[in-house]
Amino acid sequence: MGEPQKSKPGEFTTKFDREILRSKAAEGEAARLEAEKEHAEHERIGEHLRAIQDIVEKRARFIVERFPGARRGDLGGVGWRFEFAGGGEAARAPIAAFQVRARLNDTRLAILVESEIEIPSRSVREKDYISIPLTTFDLERARNFIETKLFDFARHYVA
Repeated sequence: MGEPQKSKPGEFTTKFDREILRSKAAEGEAARLEAEKEHAEHERIGEHLRAIQDIVEKRARFIVERFPGARRGDLGGVGWRFEFAGGGEAARAPIAAFQVRARLNDTRLAILVESEIEIPSRSVREKDYISIPLTTFDLERARNFIETKLFDFARHYVA
């Protein structure tokens, strides 16, 4: 039979070696494990933001199809801002702006999905957001929020 495979030490073994045996190698291993853990968390957050970006892009295409005069602006990161110059096919269409954006919150524990609607001629200015905890991330909640805000904008804009 071959030699038994030596597994990588886990958190318990590393902690034991560092605190009880005062091993310098354990400290290095602890730093490596922490870096791996942080990298995995960063990747998971990136996956969540990419999933929201897919929804945002789908709805951006929808806006361009329904409102041909809309001009898209980039917010950087996940999101967009559309500006509507007014006039167009519906001569009564007002000047307006609608934006949706997603980002990691300041505590790095949740993703914020934010919306802003501005239609000055109709005295409409609405800001709203939802916070989706990373521990219980719910993509459907983000989708519902984005689509609800698009409906809210359209109701005000077309009214």
